[in-house]
Amino acid sequence: MRGSSRVSIRYALSVLSLAKEKGVLDHVVADMAMFATTCNQNSALVSTLRSPIIKNDKKLLILKKIFEGKVNALTIAFFDIITRKSRTEYLPEIANEFAVQYKVMKGILSGEIVTAFPITDDIRQQFKSLVTNAYGKEVDLKEVVKKDIIGGFVLKVEDKQLDESVKNKLQRIKNKFKDNTYVAKY
Repeated sequence: MRGSSRVSIRYALSVLSLAKEKGVLDHVVADMAMFATTCNQNSALVSTLRSPIIKNDKKLLILKKIFEGKVNALTIAFFDIITRKSRTEYLPEIANEFAVQYKVMKGILSGEIVTAFPITDDIRQQFKSLVTNAYGKEVDLKEVVKKDIIGGFVLKVEDKQLDESVKNKLQRIKNKFKDNTYVAKY
């Protein structure tokens, strides 16, 4: 995935600041998450927002039809501003950047836990506690299931990774056998 543009960072920070100032931050966080999910699941919407052929008033009408009554008035006003400034192609990126900036503001770390099977609530809480104790911050853990790790887990937080997967352990054993310099004397 490409990095965020200056435009998306600037708008994400602006709407974050305004939502906090107006006391509707929790609502707008949920709205942006819903918008990002909608964009991820609907490539036609993203194509429409990026289209230079479709006029801005039509784009705003589409956004209102989909989201009005489901999101906070500030979110609709934000869509209106972005549309009037002909920046709708950035909306999906702004929504993603909003989530990043919200986590930065709240001091929440992003992490990923990869397992061979879905984890239980108890195990999820244990991982979150482990990261919270290690970093002194709350963590938002994305869960990924990959059968090819066989068992165990891979925990990624920030730029660090703890790979306790069975696949990794088997690879280490295999490498030890390859590097074995023992020469038998007969």
